Amino acid sequence: MDINFLNNAFKDALPEQIANQKQIDPEFESDNRPIRRMHLNECAYLPSPKVFEAINEHAPRIHRYPDLNWNEITHALSNYTGMAQNRIVMGNGSDEAIVAAGRITLDTGSEMLASMPSFPSYYKNAIVNGAKLLTTGIQKNGAIDVDLMLSRITNKTKLVFAATPNNPTGGVLGNEDVEKLVEKVPDTALLILDEAYYEFTKYSGAENQLNIMKKRKGPWAVFRTFSKAYGLAGLRVGYILCGSEEVYAGFQLARSTFNVNILAQVAACAALKDERHMQDIVSKTIVERQRIYDGLISLGCRPYPSEANFISAFTPLMANQIKEDLAKERILISQVNAIGFEKCIRITVGTKADTNAFLYEMTKILAQ
Repeated sequence: MDINFLNNAFKDALPEQIANQKQIDPEFESDNRPIRRMHLNECAYLPSPKVFEAINEHAPRIHRYPDLNWNEITHALSNYTGMAQNRIVMGNGSDEAIVAAGRITLDTGSEMLASMPSFPSYYKNAIVNGAKLLTTGIQKNGAIDVDLMLSRITNKTKLVFAATPNNPTGGVLGNEDVEKLVEKVPDTALLILDEAYYEFTKYSGAENQLNIMKKRKGPWAVFRTFSKAYGLAGLRVGYILCGSEEVYAGFQLARSTFNVNILAQVAACAALKDERHMQDIVSKTIVERQRIYDGLISLGCRPYPSEANFISAFTPLMANQIKEDLAKERILISQVNAIGFEKCIRITVGTKADTNAFLYEMTKILAQ
């Protein structure tokens, strides 16, 4: 294998990456039945009509580079979040923010801490930066276990990821847990509160935990995105709320130039202006989430309570078997890839028709 061009961290990670690469099944692609995309935690609904209007208006400008400093969207986000405009960094989705967090904190000999299971991009961060990955379990409600996480921190820990709601289990952190992280994560580590599903927890009446993060003396940042409740996953727009000038400068150094394109910036601005549409998306998603939750219980599964646009559940069968059987019916879901979760599936909440199809096929699969 020709891997001599890679640095040592990538050499170590490459074999697993190659093993995980999968070819698209040509028979699956040639099937004319509709695909129910219940595997990527996308929004099942179209974004606001204002988004399409903004895209059409600005499409003639795509021969020009976008605003390097994202002035219009960061101004709008400053009003939305209460953070100063010069503390907001935009990203090509929150994935760019996750990568940037690793670039500015991790190197050989350092440690990164995250829950298991949680968002896989966190783990890749440690691997590609040559850092040691530390993982901890989750609570029974699917939220990360803060006490266990704090017990694993050492003087080598430079980056801590805390997702709320946690992906893939959907559990949220209480204010007390966030306060513990704020107070007890050392000032030598960057604390990240990943709120990709913030609008869903906001709708349920949860307190804005950004206010708690602002009490932290050490470095911190909050990640959010337009991919979920605003329906802009295909445009890739995320943002970072930075706790200090130094954190802001670090993320600015790590991000790509012209990283958020013209149409993505104007679409995000338009989406923010139509809060009613976003709330309608969240409301419809919550209705279908409850239907999936109740349906899974009736089928003998054990779902986690979720405050996001997905649900994970333990089933009587192996998760990969259920995933494959549903794929044959053009229903795509994911499985939770962690030790002890071999029978756990994750389902993105879709439309009413998606819910009906999923529960119908699950009934047949579990009856076999």
